[in-house]
Amino acid sequence: MSTQAGFSSGGPLSDLVIEPAGLAGAPLFQRPDLFDYDYLFNTYRCKICVNAGWVSSARAKEHESSDTHIRHTYRLEPPFPVIAGPSLFSSDPPSRDGVRHGSTPYEGLHVSPDLLDPLPPSSPWHSSSPNFGDYEPFGQSVLPDEHHFESDQHLNVGIPDDVLDPLGMVYAEPDIQSFALGNAGSGRVNVPPTAVSGLSSGPDDSYAEAIFGWDSEDEDNDRDPVYVNPFDSDDEDPLAKEDLKLTQDEHWWPWKNKEHCMMDLLCSFPRAVFSETECDASHWFAMKLGSSKHVPSAHIVKKHREDVLGIAGSQPRESTSTHGNVYTTADLTKLLAHEVLNPLVRPFLRFYPEEGSPEHSEAWHGRRWKDEVDANLCAPMARAPNGQDFFVEEPALVNIHGTPAPVPVWVKRWYARDGALHACVHPLSIDHQADTFVINGEETLDVPLSSFAMNFVMLNDVHQHYSLPPPTAIQGIRQADSQGVVMLESLSVLLPNPWRTKAKGRRVLAMPIWLYCDDTSGNSTKRWNRHDSFLFILAGLLQAYSLLPYNIHFLSTSTIATPLEMLEAIAAMFKLFQKDGVDAWDCILREDVLLLPWVLAGLGDKPMQSEFCSHIGLSGKHFCRVCLVRARDNGKVKNAHSRDINTETAQVLEIMRVGEPRSREHTLTSLRSQHSWLSQGIPTRAATLATETGVKDKHLDRYHARLVNLLARRQEKNRLQGKHLADGAEHDILHVMKNRSFEDMINPIFSVPNIDPCTDTPVKILHVVLLGIVNLEVSELGLPRLRGITLVQYAKSLGGRDFRIILQIAPAILQGLLPPAIWDAWIALCRVGPLLFQPRIPNVSEYTSHLRVGINDLLMATAIWNARWFGKPKFHILLHLPDHVLRFAPPLIMATEGFESYNAVIRMRSIHSNCQAPSKDIAAAMSFLHAARHLASGGW
Repeated sequence: MSTQAGFSSGGPLSDLVIEPAGLAGAPLFQRPDLFDYDYLFNTYRCKICVNAGWVSSARAKEHESSDTHIRHTYRLEPPFPVIAGPSLFSSDPPSRDGVRHGSTPYEGLHVSPDLLDPLPPSSPWHSSSPNFGDYEPFGQSVLPDEHHFESDQHLNVGIPDDVLDPLGMVYAEPDIQSFALGNAGSGRVNVPPTAVSGLSSGPDDSYAEAIFGWDSEDEDNDRDPVYVNPFDSDDEDPLAKEDLKLTQDEHWWPWKNKEHCMMDLLCSFPRAVFSETECDASHWFAMKLGSSKHVPSAHIVKKHREDVLGIAGSQPRESTSTHGNVYTTADLTKLLAHEVLNPLVRPFLRFYPEEGSPEHSEAWHGRRWKDEVDANLCAPMARAPNGQDFFVEEPALVNIHGTPAPVPVWVKRWYARDGALHACVHPLSIDHQADTFVINGEETLDVPLSSFAMNFVMLNDVHQHYSLPPPTAIQGIRQADSQGVVMLESLSVLLPNPWRTKAKGRRVLAMPIWLYCDDTSGNSTKRWNRHDSFLFILAGLLQAYSLLPYNIHFLSTSTIATPLEMLEAIAAMFKLFQKDGVDAWDCILREDVLLLPWVLAGLGDKPMQSEFCSHIGLSGKHFCRVCLVRARDNGKVKNAHSRDINTETAQVLEIMRVGEPRSREHTLTSLRSQHSWLSQGIPTRAATLATETGVKDKHLDRYHARLVNLLARRQEKNRLQGKHLADGAEHDILHVMKNRSFEDMINPIFSVPNIDPCTDTPVKILHVVLLGIVNLEVSELGLPRLRGITLVQYAKSLGGRDFRIILQIAPAILQGLLPPAIWDAWIALCRVGPLLFQPRIPNVSEYTSHLRVGINDLLMATAIWNARWFGKPKFHILLHLPDHVLRFAPPLIMATEGFESYNAVIRMRSIHSNCQAPSKDIAAAMSFLHAARHLASGGW
């Protein structure tokens, strides 16, 4: 039978091997494992020869018999291990420029040490690191001896055992200095995808010459139709007919050579922008100092930058909002895929929530990741050492202590405990009459991964052997309702889990992010030039690295599109991710993976978070975006002297309680009611409803504002013509709506499942505490100096760092200088401060208990000092902090100082643009910064 590709039998995807075949099933090559096969174009590419391109079968066969190919084959460590490339399941057709987008460029290659200069001591890959002693990220890895090997062996390829968990997930101890410095000074920027010349795993060249009779210096003694010597510039390119672009110096790929790379990277410093004029001056300076004549000018470097951006850029794309404003957004797919391809980031990523420990120091310790998010997103599957994949919401067989045989269970959630993966499962009982399973939802078991015996796929094949119903026959779940009555409820799930089908044998890894939005000025002067920007960091990063500028990623910015307009494109990407995932290649596991990005929380200042929540803001009667607490007099004390003690007491008591929590459903119901009144031509009722509920959607209000104007003109026209005021209103409503549904006009965040903006916008301690409460109390000191004349001169412009210092020294300095009431308030504040800035919480239960007591003491002491401050919402919002700590992470992780400092990077790109299309220009500049970061970090 004629086939295009053969598949080795047995094993999951990691054992899959592409084996090109000839006519009648005869092998096309002597070593088919050394060739990639493109089933779309019916072409082949050698894996081990420099700059091998995609050619026809005849030319590939001719190449296999060439001396160059034989020499490279000889230098391999026998046998050459076949690692399945991601091209098999790639949805994107390969490009004809020799670069296969979305596939790994290092499929089982041993790279010459000449291309892998030793990394400096500052690198986390250096031997001084306790966890990565002998690890080399791109080659010289220890591979199994078998040609075909089991998946659990394949997972550990080239990775020391002391950095692998049972599933091959790599965890490492933090090393902030080496992580921040990265590969600085290593002398190596990147290795091209075909850089395999000088393979050193075999004998030396003299021994090779004695056996094969070739001169080790003559690398091109035959005219191989696939191999091209990149250093032989005088010869005609034999691949010109193939229309393939070849690199000029593989040491500095994708740049042409070292000079091109250095000149281009000169413009890639985030906080030091070089204009073209300055680059030309640097070029002149280098030439005058006797540098190589090959140093390119700024114009030449910029001309060839498109090649770099096409390989490693963030691929920004333009979008048009529903309100007609154009903005540019980076491709989140590229950014996330590059993070698992980055050897400086991937070892510090976590993909599973953790429970069972009182410690609370990372995002994966929070209840939102562990308990609240849909199990298909937070941790959809786990892979056992034997290669079986166990997905949530599927039946499985497990070995439970005390039972003579494996028992069927329903997998509910996966999480980590004591360094191993565990599952929360419900036992399955059998309805023999109906030959179906029934989920016992009242009983929950904790089962380690090591006890899992058979996954859904195997159970579906052999269930009759165990006298079990088909695993697809789930009758329902038996659980108690709100009144304690046990009932059998139907369960609407697809079996097998849809992610099993979409993964096609790959691991499925959760990738939550912290999404941040803020406004900044695009000018260096005090003149305000608002730029609303979206940034993000990976929530799965260790805390020590998460807020480093290196790990803050740019998404979008605009001067004309509002944050909610830009959120349209971002929300659309997350909806697509939760449907299809993100294809990526893991540089540590060395295999294809499927990423599932989702938003853990939305960060920002209070006005921005209120906008995210479709909340009326801090000046409304319902000033809290988290709960339904109601302020008096619109949250402000207009005349404190005219109010009696009862009014003041009522105000304080109202502020010091946590109201009924807001929810996504409550907000949507209120917005629907407002929209209904507007659609009926009664805008005043809609405005009243917004005031009474505290729900105000700025995205929907723009439609409402246009509709109100049209209705007002219509009513005035009808009044003059003696018609009914509502005549013709339907035409105006249709004109504004333009056949848009209600869901298309409201805040785009509500279109993304598994996020509730009312509860998933944690307290920002920078503005609530440091720039809020501390700032208020500092203004009442009346002292001539605290840190010298500078702090006094700029007392109204102090930043978060200054207030942190004030919190630490205030008790020692203020004692005896203030009245007792003010002194007590300061002491209460200084007790809360250390709790807020703990990077690690040893016992979260005790911590939250102490935090609640400290916050209550602070509020009471502040009320005794000056009750009029309780008209400010910041005091009330502080009450929600303990719950946010339990749900997300320690307050220090939710702090946004790192994001705030990144505003300077955006501002510098705005200043150095022509300001005609800021969103597009800044996104393009940020794309190059990302490309330089990825390539200089050794990204694959």
